Amino acid sequence: DLELPLVDFASFGYALAALPPGNGHTTSGPAHRLAVGAPGEGTLNQIGTIYVLSLSHAGTMLAYKSIQGGFNGFWPSPALRSEDEFGYALAALPDLDGDQEAELAVGATTQDYTRSVQVDGSVFVLFLSATSEVKAHTRIEAGSANFAAEPLKFGRAMTALP
Repeated sequence: DLELPLVDFASFGYALAALPPGNGHTTSGPAHRLAVGAPGEGTLNQIGTIYVLSLSHAGTMLAYKSIQGGFNGFWPSPALRSEDEFGYALAALPDLDGDQEAELAVGATTQDYTRSVQVDGSVFVLFLSATSEVKAHTRIEAGSANFAAEPLKFGRAMTALP
């Protein structure tokens, strides 16, 4: 049996988003992908992790990828910090880059009052491959290009619109 390497207080399942199976889907491969937020993951410092589970038609976990700062193609800058709670909210997005793969929006409770603009929350748009690795990402937060607002609790809830 496949087991996830979860730590105490990971808050696994805090957020969920159903993703299509991926362009590499075959009848013997995964039927579904489920993104699962674990915003408390990170050895008691709550950096946060996303797990993308590949599921069979019966719902059995066939494989998983963990997405966190520095793993599986995800290198955010500035880096995720303690108590960012990456994975606090999730939303599946349609293909935005033309590769026929779904993208994933991930909320984080990032708080940074040291910059010239107060940051209270971030949304990352992860551009995923068929194998659930991050090919590229965009970070949206106060002070980002064309985003001048200083919202409070930005990215703590979201949904995708068709």
